[in-house]
Amino acid sequence: MKPIPTDLSLLEEIIKHCRDITSAFKRFGADMGKFQTDVHYRNSCMMSLMHVGSLTKLLTEEFKDEFSGVRWSETSDYQTVVADCERDTDTCRVWGIIREELPGIRRYCENSRDVLVERMDSHERQIYKATAIARGNMGNDTIVDCAEPGGAYFGKIIGMLWGHGMDVIAIQKVLSNRAVLHMVADLPRKASVCIGDVLTIIKTNDGKSDIHADDWEITELLDYESEEETQPQDAPGKS
Repeated sequence: MKPIPTDLSLLEEIIKHCRDITSAFKRFGADMGKFQTDVHYRNSCMMSLMHVGSLTKLLTEEFKDEFSGVRWSETSDYQTVVADCERDTDTCRVWGIIREELPGIRRYCENSRDVLVERMDSHERQIYKATAIARGNMGNDTIVDCAEPGGAYFGKIIGMLWGHGMDVIAIQKVLSNRAVLHMVADLPRKASVCIGDVLTIIKTNDGKSDIHADDWEITELLDYESEEETQPQDAPGKS
């Protein structure tokens, strides 16, 4: 399975941070006076704007040459704008960017993303959709990988994406911030994989996979998740 192209992943991140700023407008109000006086409002927007600038720098030159409807060189300079704002406490420039420039940049990134997705073949589009499902379940910062030959992956199946024919993908949570995608067609013929199953999936070097599941593995996963997601507490009577 091919990973999602770098430019497409970066566009998704840029769009996410633009949406975060829109959410801040809805929460605090699109009012410059409040933006200037409320440090939480200001810091939230400036942090997202810095991310937009840093992510823009990572877009490939080929992408920026083809999709030239945005002045990418200016967008990548947003980090400097934020730094100047923090030093001089002049918020007018930042406010102008997030109110006047960023909505158009978001729309352009969304349109560019749609063009890139449209160019994918059906299999690549399945990978893209499965990645979106994984991040929708686990958070936008989730690392999503395709199963690699020689790899062994232990965790819970959190999603299934059905496509044409045998183009079905199982989405496995292997860590709190990592998911792995498996082609169901590569699994043993008699295997039945369902959402909620706790499995070890071993992908052999010939591209096929083997599945293992037993009570010990399930107990280990449940213990691991409980330790990871809850704070340890001392037992009564212990100091």
